[in-house]
Amino acid sequence: MSEMDGFELVVAGKVDLDAMTELTIIGWAEDPIWQALMRNVAREDVFNLLASIHRTRFPEPLSKYYKIQVKETKRLVGWTSLLWPNPDKQEEDKEPEVPKLPSINDRMATIFCTRLMPSSKEIGYDDRKHFHRRRTFVHPDYQKWGFGTWLTDYCNKIAEEVQGVTFVGARPSSRPLFEKGGFKIVATIDVDVTVKYSETTPSQFECSGTNPNNPSTSTGSFATLTNHSTFQTHKSRLIEPSSNDRPGLGVNMDTITRCLYTHVGKAMANPITAHNTIIVESTKHLRYEKMEGGGFRLLTLLPGLPEEDISCRLTIVPLREAPAYETLSYAWGSPKRTRRISVDGQRHDITENLFAALLHLRPMDRALCLWIDAICIDQQNLHERSRQVSIMRDIYRGSKRVYVWLGLPDVGWNFLDKHGYQLSRCKGSSCDLTGRQTTSEFGNDSHGLQNAEVQATERNPFKVIQHFASNKHFYDLPGFHTSENGEHTFTDDGRYERIYEDLIQLFRSAWWTRLWCVQEILLAPDALLVYGPWSIPWINLKEASTNQRRHSLSCCAEALTQLPPKYWFFRDDDIVERSVHTKASNFAYYDLDRLLRSYCHRKCQDPRDKIYGLLGLVDPAKYSSLKPDYTKDTHEVYYDATVAIYSQTPLSLRFLAGRSSSSAMDTTHLPSWILDFSETPDIESIWYAKRRNELYDLYHAAAQTAADVKFMNKTQLRLKGTQISSITEMGSVRTSVYYSDSVGMVKTWSKFVGLDFWKLSDNTRHSSLQEQFWRTLIADVMLDSPVEWRWRRASNEDIDTYIQAMANFFQHEPQKGLTLNLNLTKTMAIVAFGRALFITDDKNLGLCYSSTEVGDEIWVLHGSNVPFILRPQSERGVFRLIGDCYLDGFMDGQAFADPAYEIEDILLQ
Repeated sequence: MSEMDGFELVVAGKVDLDAMTELTIIGWAEDPIWQALMRNVAREDVFNLLASIHRTRFPEPLSKYYKIQVKETKRLVGWTSLLWPNPDKQEEDKEPEVPKLPSINDRMATIFCTRLMPSSKEIGYDDRKHFHRRRTFVHPDYQKWGFGTWLTDYCNKIAEEVQGVTFVGARPSSRPLFEKGGFKIVATIDVDVTVKYSETTPSQFECSGTNPNNPSTSTGSFATLTNHSTFQTHKSRLIEPSSNDRPGLGVNMDTITRCLYTHVGKAMANPITAHNTIIVESTKHLRYEKMEGGGFRLLTLLPGLPEEDISCRLTIVPLREAPAYETLSYAWGSPKRTRRISVDGQRHDITENLFAALLHLRPMDRALCLWIDAICIDQQNLHERSRQVSIMRDIYRGSKRVYVWLGLPDVGWNFLDKHGYQLSRCKGSSCDLTGRQTTSEFGNDSHGLQNAEVQATERNPFKVIQHFASNKHFYDLPGFHTSENGEHTFTDDGRYERIYEDLIQLFRSAWWTRLWCVQEILLAPDALLVYGPWSIPWINLKEASTNQRRHSLSCCAEALTQLPPKYWFFRDDDIVERSVHTKASNFAYYDLDRLLRSYCHRKCQDPRDKIYGLLGLVDPAKYSSLKPDYTKDTHEVYYDATVAIYSQTPLSLRFLAGRSSSSAMDTTHLPSWILDFSETPDIESIWYAKRRNELYDLYHAAAQTAADVKFMNKTQLRLKGTQISSITEMGSVRTSVYYSDSVGMVKTWSKFVGLDFWKLSDNTRHSSLQEQFWRTLIADVMLDSPVEWRWRRASNEDIDTYIQAMANFFQHEPQKGLTLNLNLTKTMAIVAFGRALFITDDKNLGLCYSSTEVGDEIWVLHGSNVPFILRPQSERGVFRLIGDCYLDGFMDGQAFADPAYEIEDILLQ
């Protein structure tokens, strides 16, 4: 029915009866009313009584039980009961039956059953029309995890679907839970249960307004409250027995306060009147004030303690006259999992991740001025949304800094606050801007008073980042050992694994997968990474990334070979290395085509935002035809982007190069020559494709001819070119990202082309097939500088050296410690990842994308530096674009130099 990490909310059944009863007893154990009722009753009798009540209710078709359980073990951690309205009900309710148990407090039981339990009906509850929540219990071990809110929200949604009203009777201590779920107190019932005993008539019972032992004590109340009312909660007190107390009772219940809450469905049109009490919708949904052009909204996050609800204010200000403010960059999270905040006194639902961010960022002693897209933009107003997205560049460049919210660590790092979130912050106002801890390499520094929860753990998710930001070596990390002669070894004793797992968890944050975060961090003048209670300046991450890559390719290259493959992972460090936080006047624009290729793996909820989410980084003068417009459909937005990219280099077909994602499937919603930007390939594929795209300018397949492009309509593209050959055979696709697996690739592909790899050990001059094979395996390029990713074309000497190196390797392969040249294996991995080796009808070799099929044709098109693979359609001269390829012997204009190849007009669709 509903899930969250490790837990699920499902319908409860009879098999859960015992566990629910046990949880009821645990939940009521500390309740003063329950103590007064059951203090002297045997636990077995209490269990049997509660179980019998549940047992009679399970068969009722309108009495529903819902439970939260651990998904793996099915352990019950919480449950609630919801009684649905019964419009067909005819008979009147029977008088509630007072339970008869040995040693039960009969007088308290009578008051509870005849006064408190029926009180809902006294102020408007009608079981023919309304829902009624009967019980809600959460195990003490899971208190403050948000499970009570989860159950409440789930039941609310059930009622809201039929525009229903939900009543619930509860103690005043439940007020935060129910008000957070949209409830309001509509009635308070005064119940004075002061007990006086006479020495002569021990059974005498009186109700009066004061406690005989404390005449000043006020009576209890059962509160009625609309959204304009207030009330004072009174908790029942457990006191020591006095001489006036009945022996064995041990309590004086001077006050019982019980509140009736109601939740009105969102679609309720009219208020309900009951006994002169008006039940109104508790809180209005946020209504945005109309905003004129040139302005934007700023959010004032009001101060508060961690346990207090979140309250904010919105203010419209001119963009050029805005006060100092900061921005928030975060992953929205699931729109189905929301929390409620107050904005200008109105209700506003935000995602759980944003809610957690506001809890951690909120100062305790002053307000914080922020711009947050989900709150400051009316997301339902398409015209406003379009205007605001178009000025997002100015919004982020004009801020003081951006908070990069990475979310919360896994459960176990810290304790939970009352909202169910892990919350740690400084207690004093002398801490950093928001009162959080700023971490040092081996824990928290003294930038203010340390929180007890943070002090309780030595774990620091930024530890590795701070290590490399300090320009330290790989072999200085835990687990590495250096001998007297300088050799490095690694012992996998768990120490490295711990800091590695903490780092991996950091980079698994959804923030690294969100497209909008790209421009938010690249536009910001300054940034602070925030991960739960930890924070670190963004510049430290950039320094760490730069130093780590330099170390891995130089002084620490040998030490890195000692790390097991399980510690290798791809990090999306592109934005880290790109980011240069400077003043707005020094901002350098980016090329849209390169941005789309670099960040197409990042996600956004609206597929049009794959384009709009990057426009803040490009020169508006060059891309003036591209403006955010949410009235356009995705097809039109992607077409506009493709045309705009082509217009920047109208003599080149570079915009067609790369993976043709929509051709892998027989899609019809987009032409094959328009990339489906909505797809989100994995980070490994994007990293290799980005490196491979750097090779485009090294080739000249079309002999530097100019492109001849005509957009016939939004579905067809006319080009000129010549067919070279057709594909007749395809080998396996390289799927491994590891450089070391290049050896296996050589063995497999050499057999495919009929070149036995063991014959490479022959020291005689290599054959033409060997040269063709090796040039294809490296796409005829050399990695000249792995630090700067500088490439060049391979020379004959390079090929000779490679073949001899391979011959030596395979001849002595069993020899321990013998490895291939790293630049060679790295080059092979980059040019071949995700590609297959193919053979053409004229026996040439090449590399193509995995979506290629036998029978596809290879063409060189005017204006392109590389050949393309096209798939013929039923109509002559019409094709679908599959993607670019490497074809050995045709990368330098050979096709246009041979008069045998004829130039033709073709259509791509």
